[in-house]
Amino acid sequence: VERRSAPQRVDDVSPAGPRPPKGVSYREALTQAMREELQRDDSVFVMGEVRSPGPVTLTGDMTLIEALARAGSTLPSASGEIAIVRSARGTNGAMLPTAESELDIVRARIRDLEGGLRQQNIELRDGDTIFVPRAESVYVFGEVKSPGAYIIQNDTTVLQALSLAGGVSE
Repeated sequence: VERRSAPQRVDDVSPAGPRPPKGVSYREALTQAMREELQRDDSVFVMGEVRSPGPVTLTGDMTLIEALARAGSTLPSASGEIAIVRSARGTNGAMLPTAESELDIVRARIRDLEGGLRQQNIELRDGDTIFVPRAESVYVFGEVKSPGAYIIQNDTTVLQALSLAGGVSE
């Protein structure tokens, strides 16, 4: 049995991936790639009903689910829809749509993301603003077991709202 010692230096490694250009060592290529990744300041902004709203640094081909995960995921008070506001290239900072702004708005449904629908897991670009709005609420009062405010989705019926309140009291 022949034993080989582990490589001691980065230059001793021969990765199976693409080779660096002629005259550039693996160490130099790796160092350059790491430097570019560390200097990258591309970011998206996650706002609204998430645990940690704020800027999220883009890494690689980041998608909507990855950015939401880095923001701590959505809160139970989040509505079922997410809006991604895409600004013109070169615009910095969080963007919200206004009547005079030239922005693209891409929408995704949280339920579809949770269900693994790939086309809802949108690839993000520098400067995108992800907005997770608060779900609407309804107040159920009167002859119900647990009167109060309840978070509802867009398609909630009156019967479902009564059910959230524990049903009618006797």
